[in-house]
Amino acid sequence: MPVPQLTPSRIRLVTCSRTFDCSKAKDRLGYAPIVKMQDGLKRTIESYAHLKAENQPKTKREGPSKASKYLGSGRVADTLLWKDKKQTLIALFVFIAIYFNFIASENTIISALTKLLLFASIFLFIHGILPAKMLGYTVEKMPKSWFHLSEDRSHKFALSVASSWNIAVNVLKSLAEGNDWDASILKILSL
Repeated sequence: MPVPQLTPSRIRLVTCSRTFDCSKAKDRLGYAPIVKMQDGLKRTIESYAHLKAENQPKTKREGPSKASKYLGSGRVADTLLWKDKKQTLIALFVFIAIYFNFIASENTIISALTKLLLFASIFLFIHGILPAKMLGYTVEKMPKSWFHLSEDRSHKFALSVASSWNIAVNVLKSLAEGNDWDASILKILSL
């Protein structure tokens, strides 16, 4: 059964005027407005003339915004409030890369870090073989001193890694034997 297009309610809806009509209020309640609607609107608009956009002061605020103050008015505030667009886009790209690499891929942390190390090493290898000028652009090279690790520093780093490993193994042995109750209670409470 087709739906009728011209129903009395639709005809009434289309033909009625959208202006204020108080004839029903006058018939049923005996109410008659003191002022016509057009005059009332005109008077209302005139009474709030000081709120018009052209009457508002055009002065710019002095000093940082409230949000910038709450964020510390530093690099973080500039990034989050899009004052430094390049820095914001870089941060956004890094967060998206972290999300897709660590969370969305559902890899373990070791495999995700391995992938990250692989991409970093490929990037550094390709960056190392690029010529100083390419297609009219100068490629800024990383100095070799960034990758140089003196024998003394490498020895200290290896000692600190070995020391950390030994401390962790000793704590785990102690917890497994049940000798260190304070540490085991702290570990249980932290879980």
